[in-house]
Amino acid sequence: VFDSAGNEVIAHDVAIDATQPWYTTAMGVLGVLVTLFAVAAVESNLRAMRRGRLRVGSLVGLGISGAILGVGAALLATAVLAVPRTVPGVVVPAALCAAGAVVFGFAAARNGRRRRVKRRLEARASRR
Repeated sequence: VFDSAGNEVIAHDVAIDATQPWYTTAMGVLGVLVTLFAVAAVESNLRAMRRGRLRVGSLVGLGISGAILGVGAALLATAVLAVPRTVPGVVVPAALCAAGAVVFGFAAARNGRRRRVKRRLEARASRR
């Protein structure tokens, strides 16, 4: 590389040897995309629950989105640690994330109901 006066600025090259196969990088990119998609889907399913409406469809969606989030986390861990995953290494995080998302949905619905009742009582008090 030369500067504007024509003098050489960098006089050595750096050789990079990739020790990981290409599919490890692809798995990491896929893991990031799947994780972002799953987080967006969980947030979308929680929207109605934050308003205090507990629906079975939203709970099922949370379970599926949580399982996808667990698979994305397993893919990311595989790419970062460069350790091959087994079937239990993917199923266990998926099941834990699915259960956590459903429990989080129940908590959000309860909080939403509590907030809705509080708003209703405040509205009644302000009318008097």
